[in-house]
Amino acid sequence: MILFKPRHCTLLALAVLAAAASAAYSSTCANNVVTYWGQNSWGGSHLNDPDHWEQDLAKYCQGDTFDIINLSFVTNYNTSGLPVLNHAGHCETRFNGTNTVTCPDIGADIKTCQAKGIKIVLSLDGGGIYSYVDLDIESGDHTGYAGFISQLRTHFASASKQYVISAAPQCAYPDYNLDSTLRNAWIDNNYVQFYNNPCNLANIDNQWNFGYKSWDALAKKNPTPDSKVYIGLPAGPAAAGNGYLKLSTLKTDIMQLYSNYSSTFGGIMLWDASWYSSNREYVQELATWVKTSMNCGASASTPASSAVASS
Repeated sequence: MILFKPRHCTLLALAVLAAAASAAYSSTCANNVVTYWGQNSWGGSHLNDPDHWEQDLAKYCQGDTFDIINLSFVTNYNTSGLPVLNHAGHCETRFNGTNTVTCPDIGADIKTCQAKGIKIVLSLDGGGIYSYVDLDIESGDHTGYAGFISQLRTHFASASKQYVISAAPQCAYPDYNLDSTLRNAWIDNNYVQFYNNPCNLANIDNQWNFGYKSWDALAKKNPTPDSKVYIGLPAGPAAAGNGYLKLSTLKTDIMQLYSNYSSTFGGIMLWDASWYSSNREYVQELATWVKTSMNCGASASTPASSAVASS
C-alpha cells in the first residue's frame, strides 16, 4: 500500500506488507478504520508516564478496532543509499555501518497482524527534512510521484497479494504539494487530514472553510473507479492543534458526510495509535460506531444505523 501523509509529516506509504489472510479491510466498505503506529506522539509529551506510551504493534491487532495500520516512518528514501527508518524508540539497532535499523520484533508483529487480516502499511515520510521525500510533501520537490506510482502498479499487477496506494493530504483543497499526484495517479484511499487546519470538522457548516465536496469530486475523477475519501481525525485531545471533537458532535458530523457522499466514503483515519492507551474509551466507541453505522457490501444509500449515540 502506498500512502502519502503530511502535517506531522507528509508521507508516502507502501503497503508492501499486505495481509496474508482474508483482510478485515475492504475497498468496497465505508466502515474501515485506519491508524498510524510508530511515532508514540502521546509519549513524546508524557515522558514521565511510560505505562501509557505506545505499545508494541501486535497489541493494536488483538481486537477488531483497526483494519489498516500504517507504520511510521521511512524518513529517507532517495535514489541513493539505504532507506532510513524512525519508529520512535520501538527499534533502534542498526545494521553495521548503516543508518538502517533492523527490527525483527516488529517483523514478527507484522506477521501476527497479517494473520488476523489487518493490512500493514509502510509509511514514507518527509516533512522537508531529508532529500527527495514525501508525497504529501509540505516542502521540497514534489514531482515524479505519479510516475513512481505507475511503476509500482506495474509491479503490483503480477503480485500474489493485494496492494493499496493511498495519500494523506491536508484538508485545505487543493493540497499544494499533492494536488498533481492526486489528480493523475491511481489513489485507492485519500486520508484527508481534517485537523490542524481551519477546514476541520468543527467548521463543517462553513462553506468557506470546509470543502469536503471537493475531495468527493476528486475521488470520483481518480483513475481507479473505487477511490475513497477517509475522514482524518486526531485520536486524542492533544494529538493535533485542532479537530478533536466530543463524540456526540463527531458522530453527527461523520453521519452527515457519509449520507451526502456515501459513494466515495471509505471510513476514518486516526492519528495516532499511541492515544489508544490513554483515550481508549473514546477511540473504541468511535471505531465501533463507524463499523456498525456505515455499510460494507451493501447499498451505501441505506446506512446500517443512522442513530447517533450521545457521549
